[in-house]
Amino acid sequence: MQILGISCGSPNGNSEILLKTALLAAASSSPTVTTSLVSLQSLSLPTPAMPNDLERSLGLSSPTILASSQIPDDRPALVDAILHADALIISCPIYTRQPAGLLKAFTDTALGPFVDAAFVSRALKQQAAGIARFKDYVKDYVPDERVLKNRVVGLIAVGGATCTEWGTLALPGLQQCVFSLHAKVVDQVIVRGCPFPGSVLIEGVGAVELAERVGRSVASQIGKGYEEAVYLGDEGSCPYCHLDLIVIEGKGGNGCECGACGAKGKLEVDCEGRIKPVFEAESGTSVVTWKGKENHMAEIEKAGRILRPKMGSVKEKKEEFDKMEFGKVEFPSQRVERT
Repeated sequence: MQILGISCGSPNGNSEILLKTALLAAASSSPTVTTSLVSLQSLSLPTPAMPNDLERSLGLSSPTILASSQIPDDRPALVDAILHADALIISCPIYTRQPAGLLKAFTDTALGPFVDAAFVSRALKQQAAGIARFKDYVKDYVPDERVLKNRVVGLIAVGGATCTEWGTLALPGLQQCVFSLHAKVVDQVIVRGCPFPGSVLIEGVGAVELAERVGRSVASQIGKGYEEAVYLGDEGSCPYCHLDLIVIEGKGGNGCECGACGAKGKLEVDCEGRIKPVFEAESGTSVVTWKGKENHMAEIEKAGRILRPKMGSVKEKKEEFDKMEFGKVEFPSQRVERT
């Protein structure tokens, strides 16, 4: 069973040290586990969306952007490695209260909807049934069955601040990078108070122990299905993503929503007078549940059926915006040498 570690921080920095620690713990806890590590900092990850069969078939991609570029693109190989893996451990520094933007950029341009498990599942079923409407809609799209394999995840976030408010969005942000795969997060930790490279190794900080826990948790659950795999991390208010980011409904209501996964609930007062969120038993809105993903797919399909016939009416208006010119700021990389 293969665990892929993804480091999102500086080479040999704290997040990479903790990732290596987690991978060593995972490998030592199970003889069937093999590990590999990639550092996003060492890869070439261009900013235009990665060309893919889905967008090409929908007429949404701009292949000339990357085709005319001399920048190598490591994203297809990294996506292939992710889909090959049975488990992922992602370790990331906290920058301005959230995960490093490099990880978000990779997710937005190469993961997300491109590896959406609900879409792939629906595509495979409809293609097998020969549904004409689906074939007409995405003519050349070939879904990758590896998206649907059992996959578990461990998450590590590390930052310099000791107070909780400077890491509020760290784990919620990391979860956004893996939920489309329908991969089960089985452990997640925040390491605080480590601003200097290597400070996670200081005895008494507890960072090494947390990373080792994540590695063992992942190794113990690898190969299990989403419902079978057990969450072994610290419990949060939300029973679905196990985090504590709560959005309170406005206008005086008592409704609430998990800000990390979208599960709906209500604020209630317990017998000791404490206010706490109580979430619905089977969430149809949480992005980490299969039901939530299916409902989102139905929502997208409905919007597509309504809007696609009307797209012709905005063609000329869109072309006007395409041709608009405004004053520009000159940057060194865009300067044309004048003779």
